[in-house]
Amino acid sequence: MDDVAATRFATMPWSELLGFEMVHHEPGVVTLRIEPRPEFHNQNGTVAAPISFALAEATGAAVIVMEFLDLLGETYTVVREAHLDFLAAARGPISSTARLDPARIAEIRAIVTAGGEVDQPVQADVTDESGRVVARAAMTLVVRPVRR
Repeated sequence: MDDVAATRFATMPWSELLGFEMVHHEPGVVTLRIEPRPEFHNQNGTVAAPISFALAEATGAAVIVMEFLDLLGETYTVVREAHLDFLAAARGPISSTARLDPARIAEIRAIVTAGGEVDQPVQADVTDESGRVVARAAMTLVVRPVRR
């Protein structure tokens, strides 16, 4: 994993606040993990829905943003819409993985650096420690140049 990308991600204020950790990064693949604190559990003792949603959303965005670190001041990536299907209750640490074809990332880079905007669908799977998928997120990310 690229230490620069992991360090960049780890020092984002919201990532520090929630305790997200980047455990895997390669072009087109990002996995984030959280060891939920007690206050991140619901009344049933399972990981609260907003925590799973935040982890999935962050992973979906990171699979693009981590490939644009050299353009951070020039590009803007944001979630336009997101939907999360909760498939099973999660207990303990959870991870989320998002994948996007590196060739597609290169296409997005070319469009955005030429001044265009891209709406890119991304999926992220949230898993428990056993690898069981406990939630699946589908989102659309907007990637565009920064408007000045």
